[in-house]
Amino acid sequence: MNAMAYSPKAGLIDPYDGKNALVGDEVKKVVAIGENVTVNVKSGGQPTVQTVYDMTKSFSIAPARLLEAIRYCSEDEYEIEEQTRTCMRANVACFDYADADSLREELQRIVMGKFAARALEKNIDILKHIIPEIEPCVDCDQHSPHHDFTVWVHTCKAVGFALPEPSIRFAMLFHDLGKPDCMSLDSNGRGHFKGHGERSRLLAECIMRRLNFPKNLSDEISWLVYHHDVKIPEERKALKALIRELGPQDLKELLQCEIADSRARKLDIPNEPAPQTAKLKKSLSDLNEIINTNECYEIDQLAVTKRELLDRKLAQNENEAEQLMNALFDIVLDKPSFNNRLMLIDIAEKSRSKLEQMEADKRRAEEEKAERERVKRAKGRRGEPIFSKKKKL
Repeated sequence: MNAMAYSPKAGLIDPYDGKNALVGDEVKKVVAIGENVTVNVKSGGQPTVQTVYDMTKSFSIAPARLLEAIRYCSEDEYEIEEQTRTCMRANVACFDYADADSLREELQRIVMGKFAARALEKNIDILKHIIPEIEPCVDCDQHSPHHDFTVWVHTCKAVGFALPEPSIRFAMLFHDLGKPDCMSLDSNGRGHFKGHGERSRLLAECIMRRLNFPKNLSDEISWLVYHHDVKIPEERKALKALIRELGPQDLKELLQCEIADSRARKLDIPNEPAPQTAKLKKSLSDLNEIINTNECYEIDQLAVTKRELLDRKLAQNENEAEQLMNALFDIVLDKPSFNNRLMLIDIAEKSRSKLEQMEADKRRAEEEKAERERVKRAKGRRGEPIFSKKKKL
């Protein structure tokens, strides 16, 4: 990246041998960050001025350049030149006095890049100094048949698979930070991570406060991290219940996170998505269909109202109207096409007639029982049968 320059006086300035990097039609893309500076040196015992290519000054003046180099690798297929990488490692202390907003902006551009997964994985030696919470994840073997990668490699892949939205990409970057702290092994040597969602949320919030994340973005990321392993039902009626609980947009983002998380667990098998990933994609498709077709998932979406039921004398009071609305809502959840005003009124009228018949049958049964009890009391003990021993023949 800008590795060569030309001066009318000095000619080609090529400190990183960029000219030889040109091979045929291909260009080896190299990130080299620095600037020419003049220094006073002695040559043959005489003081003289020499121009050298200095990187340390570039990083100390603008520490965000450490992340800028990684950002180039994330946005395109660049490689960091080895001398620049060595200098970057030597200047990570610059993060201690860096502007938090500049660091956050560069970090966001890194996670949003097309090649974010590769850039994050290959530059952990630098990134761990701005986000030390990720270091325990690097060598954390998950000891699980559901995972082929360490926590950090899984995290990088999840970021790469995620939809390029800041909230979703950052949620994937932070979603498993708590796993090393929560890990336990059972008697079979299998890893378990109970409570890692809550622990990851706490660590994520510490990072976001440190880097001055906007509150709205921080709250959204925190929510996604905490809920990232919520079980998504396959049955459509249960999915509608989850929409009511979480909200359609939040559930949509959560599903997108869980799909990325699922895809990053196992080695890719061409043209054969993992069963869990396929199920999550089906749920996302169902969710989009429910939202786009305005399919009823809230009781307020019913084609009738409590007031209409009361006006038509289909309910005697507010309590009855609410019970009838709940019954109609339950029917519509199973059969969305029934959410039609005339159809629901017809169902309510039939339900009312049936309810009246049931109440009449109940009253009649109670009256018959009361009558039997009255007759029994009226007979008294005299009405009781007299038992006597049979006479012997």
